[in-house]
Amino acid sequence: MIGRSTRCCACLLVMGAVGGCASPRAGRSGGGGGDGGAAGDGALGGAAATLGRMCFGACGSADERKCSISSTDCASDLCLVDPASATVNYCTIDCTSSPCPAGWRCEAIQAFGHPEVQRACVAEPAMCGDGITQLGETCDADDPVLGRCVECMRFEARCGDGVVQSPEVCDGDTPDAYCAPGCSRLVHPAFSFDVNERVASAIDRVSGSTTYFYGTGYETGETLSGELPLAGGADGCGGVRVVEATSELTRLEWTYCEAEGDGMSIWTFALPRAVVTYDDWEGPIPPQLGASVTLRKRGTDRHVEWTMADMQRFEVRTYIADDPAHTLGSIQLRFEHPDPIQSFTNDTATLNLDVEMTHPVLAP
Repeated sequence: MIGRSTRCCACLLVMGAVGGCASPRAGRSGGGGGDGGAAGDGALGGAAATLGRMCFGACGSADERKCSISSTDCASDLCLVDPASATVNYCTIDCTSSPCPAGWRCEAIQAFGHPEVQRACVAEPAMCGDGITQLGETCDADDPVLGRCVECMRFEARCGDGVVQSPEVCDGDTPDAYCAPGCSRLVHPAFSFDVNERVASAIDRVSGSTTYFYGTGYETGETLSGELPLAGGADGCGGVRVVEATSELTRLEWTYCEAEGDGMSIWTFALPRAVVTYDDWEGPIPPQLGASVTLRKRGTDRHVEWTMADMQRFEVRTYIADDPAHTLGSIQLRFEHPDPIQSFTNDTATLNLDVEMTHPVLAP
């Protein structure tokens, strides 16, 4: 049980605690400093219906006394302003001729707009730990669902209960991100590529009326990273998009364009979510891990696509970094296709890729 302490009754109103505190505290003697005994709500009529409800306004008092203003938020038309907590106002009732309900005391106030009202009911300080949630408290006992009540001000955050509470940033995955351990941050699907790509002997060739085009010869090495999907530039150059996401794998499409040429390559490959090794055709390779590359001449529809039938080397190695959604791995792909004109040469496309990836969040 939390230790007992007393606090100003109004300080939690700004936190929305009014709903559980508007009613007078049961069992608490009223009267307020010898101004009379407890009176039931019936004796006070409908004016007490909104007692303790949050209200709005300022009475511009010249001193530090509590004051009251007219407010349509209150059934009594009286809103109490406490200068000691200027942002917190609550509905009160006139106790000049009638005693306050239990849990409230009658105090002298400075009237503003109500010169005839010189005394009003003020909430007694809440007693933290007595098991009664009243004005100024968010809770007064532990809750089996919401958790431990901390100083009657808030429920202690419990990571994993599905309720986001301060200081948590999240408490469960969202459609776009994972909730990190400890509920401390959101982790968005992302990737990091360390790329080495080579397209060789791929140039325009003309044989009779047929034009063969497989791209242009180029080689690149670069590091690319970002959140998924990554938008590319013109023609999708530099972009990485998710083609498929399942509980087994994530299939990506990466588009590379020559910086000073018109060659363009579109690589499609899968990264398993589980630990897996397929080294140089050791397998058999599951069909869903099939890779492909399309070589294209930018600005035209001239292209060629190579699939697993053209594969000369296939190597995929992955392992889980820290959780099933986070994978490290390496991929080596080599496509080779005979020259349609000169039979003694081959066109090739090779991709070596070291990758780290946080997979997309799967729908429940």
